[in-house]
Amino acid sequence: ASRESKRDYSRNNTGQHSSQTDSSSTRSSYNSKAYRNPSKKQAPDHNDHDEQGNRKRPRSEKEKNLRRRIAYVQQRPYLFNFSVMQNMELGLKLRGIDKNVWAKRTGDVAEKLNLSALQHKRAHDLSGGEIQKVAIARALVLEPEVLILDEPFTHLDKEAKRDIETLINDMAE
Repeated sequence: ASRESKRDYSRNNTGQHSSQTDSSSTRSSYNSKAYRNPSKKQAPDHNDHDEQGNRKRPRSEKEKNLRRRIAYVQQRPYLFNFSVMQNMELGLKLRGIDKNVWAKRTGDVAEKLNLSALQHKRAHDLSGGEIQKVAIARALVLEPEVLILDEPFTHLDKEAKRDIETLINDMAE
């Protein structure tokens, strides 16, 4: 295409798009900021992530402490193909909690959620409701101050819903 056939799409002073023939440039000229979607979250101005999106700088102690007080259970939780107990212990391990505490915390929560019979079962062998219960148990063993649940009762039967509601209410008191 020749230079004369290139079009410059820009906004005129009424906010409407207009096109003009651009004989001086081979590129369309428009202000890219005008087309940026304001509802999309933009990356922070400071460069604290690498090209793959990983954090370059370590989290501050304040940020670490805040994050450790919160637990989140997704609507469709992901379990690693470990046993039920290993999935429940994972958060404790990652947070550096003493191994002597693991058995008591996981045992108590597993008993209250009727997961004791499943403790050696692999995650990929569980039903949807069982996966949901294990994900909730994994969050509860951390004893968070704030528990965020995204549709936690999606795949659960009435008895399981009642057990989890009771456990959460007991922890809140």
